[in-house]
Amino acid sequence: MKKKSKQYKVVLTTRIDFNHDELHQSPLRPGRSYYLDKHSEKEVFYNDIANEAVCIINTELKSELQKYTDIPVEEVQVQAVYEGSIEIIYSVVLGFLDLVGGLKDLYDAVRLIREISERHINKKLSDRFGRHFKVDTYVIVPDYKEHWRVEENVMAARRNSNVEKRDAFFYYLLVANIVLLIIVGMLVFGAVKTVYFG
Repeated sequence: MKKKSKQYKVVLTTRIDFNHDELHQSPLRPGRSYYLDKHSEKEVFYNDIANEAVCIINTELKSELQKYTDIPVEEVQVQAVYEGSIEIIYSVVLGFLDLVGGLKDLYDAVRLIREISERHINKKLSDRFGRHFKVDTYVIVPDYKEHWRVEENVMAARRNSNVEKRDAFFYYLLVANIVLLIIVGMLVFGAVKTVYFG
């Protein structure tokens, strides 16, 4: 029987700014242009950098991520671009089979996706513009650590519940046996009294 595929949407943000050692550069700002190399006459505009990053995410990232994970990457799509230091919000939709080991496998896949995304975007920007930028990628949704903690708490509560049920059943049997022992004792006492003293 074929297992039904679920889909999970992971939302990430990538922030792009100049490296700390680019002291001669002011921070990335909308509408500005930059000469990335000291002796270069080639002007690079803020929008060139932002558009290149969006293009990398929308066209290349899906196939790059698929190389490193067995979980199918169904879609990678930029959701929003914020100005200032370039901040790009994008989502990765994963196909996830029920039979895969659950939350831990999903958490590991999300962590891998974050790391590969950051490295790939950084490499492609470096190839195009030089090593002038730092790229930081963070997972916004979901927070699997929190889900992991909640799942552990639920499992602990179930274990405690099972212990309480087991303890209650034990005490029920103990009380029932004591009552039965008293009834049998009274019956034996009544029989002996009737036979010998009756």
